[in-house]
Amino acid sequence: MFRNNTSCNIVIRNPTIHHVDTGERDGITVQKNSTNVWVDYNEFYKTSSTP
Repeated sequence: MFRNNTSCNIVIRNPTIHHVDTGERDGITVQKNSTNVWVDYNEFYKTSSTP
């Protein structure tokens, strides 16, 4: 999981993230006081098997 806290001008691009929890979690967390965060072209999978 990628966790971002109190950062600015961050680009998260093209990762493939697997074993994502169901429910409230999605594999990327942007926490308070972070600004200008761009999340683009990502693939998320519940298991390790990708198409």
